[in-house]
Amino acid sequence: MACHAPTKHGLCSMTYVNIVITGFMGTGKSTVAPVVAEKMGRRFVDADTVLVQQADKSIPEIFAQDGEPAFRKLEAEVCVDLAAQTELVIATGGGALLNPDTLAAMSSTGMVVCLVADESVLEARLTSEERAGRPLAANLHALYQQRKPGYDVIPYQIDVNNKTPEQIAEEIIALWQSVFG
Repeated sequence: MACHAPTKHGLCSMTYVNIVITGFMGTGKSTVAPVVAEKMGRRFVDADTVLVQQADKSIPEIFAQDGEPAFRKLEAEVCVDLAAQTELVIATGGGALLNPDTLAAMSSTGMVVCLVADESVLEARLTSEERAGRPLAANLHALYQQRKPGYDVIPYQIDVNNKTPEQIAEEIIALWQSVFG
């Protein structure tokens, strides 16, 4: 993307800038992002779905067969590839933007929004069946505490406690308009 007229935030005009939605598992990234995309007439991309397609195996298989470092490397590559595109609404994996280089790549071409929820809300949302498909969900409390400082550095935060996906999407769009309007 060639930017000839960056905004006061250093990004290109709002027409091209991606909206990147991140946050801890269970915050609703993959539920909210398609709603935002539909309302804004943009294409929705789930970074984990792209990663699974490229690896030709599930996330639990990647963790089991190749390990977390290999997964994180693939995840970073997918995020950099998506950051090079325009006019997307991207849902990232929960740990994707904890890598400072990946966060920088996504921030360079997108408005990164972190969805945040109380730990008790996340515990209630993530059933044992949902946790089974998430390799790092075994000790939710420890993972939440470990990742929280990384999420806290993301400048745009949306509290998702007691809100519907529609309400969260509207907040993201309003934030978008306040930044780029």
